[in-house]
Amino acid sequence: MQPYRWNPGPPFSRNSLIGGGLLTLMGRITTLPLAVTPGMVLSVLAGTLVFSILSGAIATRRLAGADPADLF
Repeated sequence: MQPYRWNPGPPFSRNSLIGGGLLTLMGRITTLPLAVTPGMVLSVLAGTLVFSILSGAIATRRLAGADPADLF
């Protein structure tokens, strides 16, 4: 079994391209000015990382304070 190596680059990049393509397609169909800017992509990435870290910290803190008998 190989160890897990976290790499957010390729999946996030691929999904950003897919989302940008869908938004462009919707913009062409509806004739609305829709666009994805690099700033939007970076802000979504930053928000995702911040809330994931916050969620992990809260879960770890709750687990550390839990009674072992209540876990099972």
